[in-house]
Amino acid sequence: MHTCKKFTTFARKLAIVSIQTHMKVKHFSILLAAAAVLASCTKLPEEQHTSFETLTLSRQTVTAPMSWSAAIRGKGDVSIVSRSTGTLDAICVKDGQRVKKGDVLFLIDSRRAENALVHAKADLQTAIANRENAKLEAESNKELAWWAMSFRVSAT
Repeated sequence: MHTCKKFTTFARKLAIVSIQTHMKVKHFSILLAAAAVLASCTKLPEEQHTSFETLTLSRQTVTAPMSWSAAIRGKGDVSIVSRSTGTLDAICVKDGQRVKKGDVLFLIDSRRAENALVHAKADLQTAIANRENAKLEAESNKELAWWAMSFRVSAT
């Protein structure tokens, strides 16, 4: 009898679980049906008319400004050497500018050259005066030598 009692208790529990599951499925089915009814009752939005701006396309050439950094090197380097020394007053050409023979490239401060010219003219005048003095002295010595020779000849 003991096993019989266990089986009845098990059967009762199974029946209760089955009824509870059936009730859950029934409640779920009712909720699903209600949701479907509510969803079908909502009013659909009316069709909205929207306007869009339109453009006519055409083929055009567009210039887009761009810049790159680069190093530019000439075909060859040229050394520029001045015949005189001094301080630069101005640079008359730009980097990379084409020049030809006779173009002024630089202006040198002329004060040093002007001072040197004044000193050179003064030295020239001194040299001319020294030459004139030497000529006079030579003439004078020539006359003295002639008198000395004449005096010796007459004394003998």
